[in-house]
Amino acid sequence: MLEKWKNNILLFWEWLQTDYGMIFSTIVFLPFGLFLIYKNKKINRNVKIGCMTIGIIYIFIFAGVQAKMHNLSITNENQIKEIKNISETLQDKNEVTKTLEKKVSQFNEYKAKMKPYEALSDEDAKKRKIDADAADKVNKALNEIPELALLSVNDKSKLSDVRKLYDSLSDSQKKIIYVTKLTQLEEKMLQLEADKAKQDSEKAKQDAVKAEEEKKRAEQKAKKDSEDAERRKKLAEETAKGYDSGITYDQLARTPEKYDGSQVKFSGEVIQVVEDSNFTEIRLAVNSNYDTILHCSIPKFTGITARVLEHDMITISGLSDKLYTYTSVMGNKITVPSVYVSKVE
Repeated sequence: MLEKWKNNILLFWEWLQTDYGMIFSTIVFLPFGLFLIYKNKKINRNVKIGCMTIGIIYIFIFAGVQAKMHNLSITNENQIKEIKNISETLQDKNEVTKTLEKKVSQFNEYKAKMKPYEALSDEDAKKRKIDADAADKVNKALNEIPELALLSVNDKSKLSDVRKLYDSLSDSQKKIIYVTKLTQLEEKMLQLEADKAKQDSEKAKQDAVKAEEEKKRAEQKAKKDSEDAERRKKLAEETAKGYDSGITYDQLARTPEKYDGSQVKFSGEVIQVVEDSNFTEIRLAVNSNYDTILHCSIPKFTGITARVLEHDMITISGLSDKLYTYTSVMGNKITVPSVYVSKVE
């Protein structure tokens, strides 16, 4: 325990000898000593005043000395930093100098290697110029072809010309050409041609389907025109006989095949009208009886100019045209006699 106290006292004594220790002892112990002198009644008053004065002067002197030492310490640190910076700068300059010397050495080595090429003969130089001109011609033609994204099948002839020019070059001349671009363009052209062939094939199929549809429409129209001509012929033949044939609605409904093409005449109320470019289709309630519905087709070429409207009371004359089937509002299939009309009154 005593040894520990001894060590602590030695450490404290060493610290008191430092700058901060001296400041501490001056601030603490000197005022304490002056205080004891001041309290001692045995000491003369003048002696006390002198001690106090000397103590205060000592404190100011000590503070000034410490401040000066602190400033000197800061100045020394700044000088040390400056010297260190100068040393680092000199070191950097030395490294730069070494780097420059290394580059100069490398340049001299390169120059020594290239020296044999500087002594090329005029014939070699001429050959190099010929090779360069031939390569430039191919490169120029290659640059006139659009890039991959803009290439089209219309550029095929230009691409073929470039390939011919390239194939005509010597091996040394071909080394100057960026042949990868030419190869990429040729591969792209093959793809474009394949796509175009596919499109042409699809278009040919579509055209064939369209032509077939037009052919069918033409055949249907020819068939319809033929049927219309046949009806007009029958109509003309029956016209001479007259429409007051006495054929009834019940006869047309029960035996339509028997009276197909026969002249008929009916009166009644129009209950529905549907018009298109060639016919006016009406449904006629014979004698205003909604249980005896007659389908009537009025062709536009008959010369009937007045339009037929719903709820009109009319008399139609024409040829029996078998039966007509339509779908009612309720969705049921309804079949009624049909008449090809030649006259409306």
